[in-house]
Amino acid sequence: MRTDGARRVRILAHRGASLEAPQNTLPAFHLAVRQGADAIETDVHWTKDREIVICHDHRIDAVSDGRGEIAEMTYEELLRYDFGYWFTADGGRTYPYRGRGVRILTLREALRAFPSIHFNIDLKPKRPHVGLFLRALEEEDALARVTLASFHHRTLAEARARCPRLRTSASPQEVARVLAMVRAGWRPRAGVKPSYQALQVPYRRYGLTVVTRRFVEAAHQMGVEVDVWTVDDPAEMLALVRQGVDGIVTNSPQILQKLLLELEQ
Repeated sequence: MRTDGARRVRILAHRGASLEAPQNTLPAFHLAVRQGADAIETDVHWTKDREIVICHDHRIDAVSDGRGEIAEMTYEELLRYDFGYWFTADGGRTYPYRGRGVRILTLREALRAFPSIHFNIDLKPKRPHVGLFLRALEEEDALARVTLASFHHRTLAEARARCPRLRTSASPQEVARVLAMVRAGWRPRAGVKPSYQALQVPYRRYGLTVVTRRFVEAAHQMGVEVDVWTVDDPAEMLALVRQGVDGIVTNSPQILQKLLLELEQ
């Protein structure tokens, strides 16, 4: 049962294999890679002493046995806490990662631990230290394997201006513009390239279907890839593969990997 495009759909592990290990930690990232992930989707914040650390929320309460704002804590202070403390895969019956030494990761540690893996990195703060982020990528020789994402257009614009080589996703405003034009029947002009390389969008939003074949075709005519988040249902994964998307962000890389392997038979 071979489906066109099945081989080229990338698996982007959402915070690692986050259904089976503590999100945004080394165990989750290692598991995602073992399950076939092509890229790790993750998030960064800055500590009080300006270390770039990996965490989705601006507070550590939900993912560790500590409490507080990352921006108000030093990196050394964050190392005191157990970032596997709250993970449970069975509704709270067991907490298999408690006391196993799972600590907060720095961006540099993650890049070094997975030198052949692409990272899709969301800069979470409204006013991040873009220069420090770019310096870290350059010093770790990682510019070529990072896609920068942000919900803040200004952040993306600054990063593009500072480092035109860096691959970025579209901002929400840029995505909205493409959606509006596609729905109005617009077709991209040949040779006109946008400032971003990927449209990273949800499959559906507010009851509306975002990703359609027309949307994917328009993106490809612009020379832009389409990555869809966050999809864990095999039926939705299959529908997206058939529409020709380039990547699927998922909490369960092994489910998507199994589907893609079946489609290649």
